[in-house]
Amino acid sequence: MSRSDDNGSLGGSLVSVAFWLCLFLAAAMYACAAVAPRADEWSGLRRQSLEVRYQLVELQRTNRHLEKLCDELEHNPDFVAELARYDMDATRAGDGRLSVDPSLGFDPRVPVAGPEPPAELFADPWYIPWLRRLADDTTLRRRWLGTITGLVFVAFTMLHEGFWSRSSRGMMALGAGLNWLTARYRREA
Repeated sequence: MSRSDDNGSLGGSLVSVAFWLCLFLAAAMYACAAVAPRADEWSGLRRQSLEVRYQLVELQRTNRHLEKLCDELEHNPDFVAELARYDMDATRAGDGRLSVDPSLGFDPRVPVAGPEPPAELFADPWYIPWLRRLADDTTLRRRWLGTITGLVFVAFTMLHEGFWSRSSRGMMALGAGLNWLTARYRREA
């Protein structure tokens, strides 16, 4: 194998890799644009689902407490007597009373509230604000889709071996365009 064939093979491989990377980037960007309108809806439904699950757990806890309360009321006369005494604010002979803040009182009929869920549970994933902006901002969305179109155009028109060969018209046109740009901004001494 000659030295020039080896360089051509390496250049062709790089052009091929650049072509596929350009297409994969365009596909990923298009997937973001396609998913963006549904991302906000999904995020809201996810948050709502978590809130409903938390409410369900709270209702199950309350239900278990009320079942225990019913069982005690049916089968434990001492408990019923204590509740009656509590409701009527009665004391036994010889009992002392301490006055405390009403918020510190304990009513066995009221279930104890469970812990609040962590705020991180309801937080959106890191990419949702970006996708929400892409879905809502039409100017950004048009530019995004224009960039995708440009990437696909570059991939199919410029990223092939024939374009990068020295004798191709595409390379000559690119060289002439670059020369025109540099000559336009070059200052004469």
